[in-house]
Amino acid sequence: MRKSVAGVLFVATTLHLSAQSSTSQPAGFDAVSIKPSKPRLGLATTRSVPGRFVASEMGVLELIARAFEVPGYRIIAPGWTKDTRFDIEATRPPGPLAPMLQRLLADRFMFSGHREQREGTVYRLTMANRDGKPGPSLRQMNECVNLPNQACGSYGTELSDHGTVVLTGRLQWSDPFLVRFISDGVGAPIRDETGLRGWFAIRLEWATTLTAASAALAPPSLADAVKEQLGLKLEGAREPVEYLVVDRVEKPAPN
Repeated sequence: MRKSVAGVLFVATTLHLSAQSSTSQPAGFDAVSIKPSKPRLGLATTRSVPGRFVASEMGVLELIARAFEVPGYRIIAPGWTKDTRFDIEATRPPGPLAPMLQRLLADRFMFSGHREQREGTVYRLTMANRDGKPGPSLRQMNECVNLPNQACGSYGTELSDHGTVVLTGRLQWSDPFLVRFISDGVGAPIRDETGLRGWFAIRLEWATTLTAASAALAPPSLADAVKEQLGLKLEGAREPVEYLVVDRVEKPAPN
């Protein structure tokens, strides 16, 4: 696939691991089994414990994202990589997981790619209310300031009975979780300009493309929910963004 980058700042770094010398290659798995996934949830699950790595319904795009620690929205890859999924079981030596996944992509998926600057959307996250106060579902928690308890710093998502996604938790604003979560949801980088500090209790409810059809009412999109419930606003602009461009990737032979 030919890709042109005319009139854009261009920076490329080769990531073709199989072309490197054996002494510079990242450590790989000791043994790997890769098989096409049978249609189930369409949602990847992973389990990494000492000596083993197990992934079910792992999309190729998700595998690349985990290997190079890049959000999926910043990867330019063939369309089939999003929906083609594999079950992976491997025995692993001690050490970081990401380099092993990179080696797996190079050896079994014939992966190569490069990093490239292109113009893309970047969102500024600011306060939506004129008085600068958060919305009704973003409440400051002074009780977590001096003596954080087990409930502070915990968060999670679930699917409600009426078909929406609900995020609840108690977190410190300096924790990047929420901004990254919203960033993944809108598919673009976010620059936090809220000026918020301290601990907050949060409840955010919205509809995704998949859940909107099954929802009993017309729930808000993620961007609308962020504004209405959290009192925060997303403002988009076009700026240079670094992408991981896939030059080559193939479906592995099952074993």
